[in-house]
Amino acid sequence: MTTVTWLRTNRPPTYNGSESHQDNFGEFFHWALELKNPMRQIPTIGEDLGFGVRRHPLGFIAIYLSQQVAGLHTLGRTGTARANFYPPGIKLAEDIHSHGFEFVSGVIGQLLNTRHHPDWDTKLPDGEGLIGYQTYVDAFGRNHTARVTDAVVSVPTSKTETLYTGAIYSLRPKIEFHSVEAGEDGAITVFCKSPGLVGPDGMTLILRRPEEPAPPEVY
Repeated sequence: MTTVTWLRTNRPPTYNGSESHQDNFGEFFHWALELKNPMRQIPTIGEDLGFGVRRHPLGFIAIYLSQQVAGLHTLGRTGTARANFYPPGIKLAEDIHSHGFEFVSGVIGQLLNTRHHPDWDTKLPDGEGLIGYQTYVDAFGRNHTARVTDAVVSVPTSKTETLYTGAIYSLRPKIEFHSVEAGEDGAITVFCKSPGLVGPDGMTLILRRPEEPAPPEVY
């Protein structure tokens, strides 16, 4: 019955708060793959749903497909579904970052996902390497960012994988780092995440080149 409803209205499935974000991901990704033109339809559907559409600090458009998890207000929920929309020609911030939550992400289009392996032990001279910023989410869903290192972090090893429509990927919270770039025709990722931990327990890191502007302190 649910699948018939998707095909008739193009609306996404309802996020099931009694199931894990992994189980919800399968439903949402199947819905997205069934759309005739997800690159055009999902942004419009997201606006109609009213759960929220915003520009992420990295530069892509975050389109919420279920109610956002906002700290203490939604502790009973098991996560959030959204679509990350990378329009053709989009320029993303050159951030290497980890995540403070578990997630599963499915690709529509072409996405270059680069996994990075920072070297925390080798100290570089001042002015070289990457600057580390620590970020966390407060009880109202706002992101707070502060600089925590000088420009001394090196990333000696990186590996890029090109992901096409139907591919699925995830990272382990906090300890795995990546950056992404869309193909020339753009991309959408369907993204289901566990609730982010609030405050210091949910802190993650962003690594930026010294010449790049710092992330916003609150967003």
